[in-house]
Amino acid sequence: MQVAVSKFSGSAKENPETFIRTVESAKGLYSWSDAQAMAFAGLHLKGKALDWYNIQEPMTWLRFKKALIGRFGLEPSRMLAALTKRMQGEKESVRDYADALCTLVRHSQDPNLQSTLRHFFMSGLREDVQSFVKTRRPETFEAAVAEGEYFEDTSLQQGVNGAHPIRSCQYDFEEDLRHAIHILVRGSSYLHIDTDLSK
Repeated sequence: MQVAVSKFSGSAKENPETFIRTVESAKGLYSWSDAQAMAFAGLHLKGKALDWYNIQEPMTWLRFKKALIGRFGLEPSRMLAALTKRMQGEKESVRDYADALCTLVRHSQDPNLQSTLRHFFMSGLREDVQSFVKTRRPETFEAAVAEGEYFEDTSLQQGVNGAHPIRSCQYDFEEDLRHAIHILVRGSSYLHIDTDLSK
């Protein structure tokens, strides 16, 4: 089994984290030491990424990972631009869309990250999902994702007879209970965004 690793040039279209994770996959597969992983990564840099690498002082593998992402990752202004442009695709699930946003902000130092995520998540939802989620008035990103998934799941279940997942004004205890359980289960998926690159 081989791990294909494309050379990383540091262009705006490339993701340094993807490059790091690919090298780490090879590191684990071949049981390389940190020094071997560093040497392999160095051989797979080109352009301005290689120029940057050549002027660095010797560093550990962990420090290299953080330094590469710090140098070639999304700057705050670019991150906000990417978040603004990122919309839920026509056939993209709510979870996949939420995961994509989490990836964009993975290394953000924003102290209000959850509020930022909630804002851009709701702004970029497809119109039908967005309309429902807004009626629920979620206070957190996790709650907004759970509400979106509830709408999505209910739409799939009721799609056969054309029923709309947004319930009528008539109180329905069983539906309320199902909804509450769904939110409790699904909402826990986004309680923590892992930013630890040492794994």
